[in-house]
Amino acid sequence: MPLLVMEIAGDRPPRYDKKTVLEPSRGTGPRATNKKTVLECSRGKPARMRVWHPRAPALREHRDRESLLLNALNMKHPQFIERGKLTMKWIHFALSLALMLAIVHIGFARVPRTPKIAFASNRSGAWDIYLMNLDGSKQENLTRDNAGNFSPTWSPTGEQILFASERDGIRDLYLMDADGSGVRPVFRRRAHRAEPTWSPDGQMIAYHAETPRWSIRIASVHGVNSKQVAVADRRGGNPTWSPDGNEIAYVDDVGGSRRLRIVNLHTGEIRTFLPNKTSWMYTPAWSPEGDKLAFSWYKWGIGGRHAIHVVNRDGSRLKQIGKAALGTYSPAWSPQGDKLVYVEEVNDGDRQIVTIDLRTEKKQRLTRRGWNITPDWFDPSNLPVAPQPRLLTTVWGKMKLHD
Repeated sequence: MPLLVMEIAGDRPPRYDKKTVLEPSRGTGPRATNKKTVLECSRGKPARMRVWHPRAPALREHRDRESLLLNALNMKHPQFIERGKLTMKWIHFALSLALMLAIVHIGFARVPRTPKIAFASNRSGAWDIYLMNLDGSKQENLTRDNAGNFSPTWSPTGEQILFASERDGIRDLYLMDADGSGVRPVFRRRAHRAEPTWSPDGQMIAYHAETPRWSIRIASVHGVNSKQVAVADRRGGNPTWSPDGNEIAYVDDVGGSRRLRIVNLHTGEIRTFLPNKTSWMYTPAWSPEGDKLAFSWYKWGIGGRHAIHVVNRDGSRLKQIGKAALGTYSPAWSPQGDKLVYVEEVNDGDRQIVTIDLRTEKKQRLTRRGWNITPDWFDPSNLPVAPQPRLLTTVWGKMKLHD
């Protein structure tokens, strides 16, 4: 059975250069080496590569952007190897199926079939990432380890969950598939990173990091091309990427109080949001259309309590949502923009996740055990039916028939 390869690349197809390498053979003596010709990717490095092989139980994903095409193909399969070289006919055959496999992969990706809320909970004695239905049923632990796992956030397509974890001794960013499998670090070098969020096209992430100064940074989802976009104190953070991809809202500590700021990613300009209002604002979240922001606000005028607020992007029509509580944190929008899910602390030491309808302000409590924090909402019915460029990588391939 032949080997099939799919590549999902960037805007330019990769270019492969021939390279001869020596590898040990099973013999002995001065000639105990074999020459092997490989093709090294020298331009337009693929974002990821999926390889199917008869001995592999399922698709394997090589996320190293430096991976070699022939290194993936050359798996000692007799149909592909001829005197130490790969048969070019089979290379063309494998590449000719790239587009078809890309379509199959998109169609059979492990995306939840029903709406789900991801959140962190310490109910098991350690902080883990959970999923649940919108009514709070079928709460499922995805991480199941003794390390702390926090701040889950869905990828735009629902295939992956980005989160922070202390599993390697320092809080850093990790990815996992939507069913909790395939956990892997985003970055090769460990550093203190937290509070991640996705770009609208799913190709970039933003996060709060100490590297070495606390700041808001962006990077490729593959952990490269990291760049600081704003300074944010240790007590700040909470970045959220606008749906149009142009701005990031975040929290900064200004003179001992916390305020919302917005940085324009094209110009670098930073402005304070709602500058004439009292401070102590937390955890901003853009609406799905990008026309509003939801956030938590601690105001002395409401008895020293927190409340969720929603405001237009231009700062107009500021409105409190629901009643004030001892604590309200981490609002996230439903994909339809008609509800919010957030954390409410009604009694000291009791943080639970609730949803609220923005029209009726009817509230529903979803969790009851332990502390439950940082919810994020995904609904597969809200995904576009037609291909949407900002959510898909460029898929390239060449269809060619062989006798």
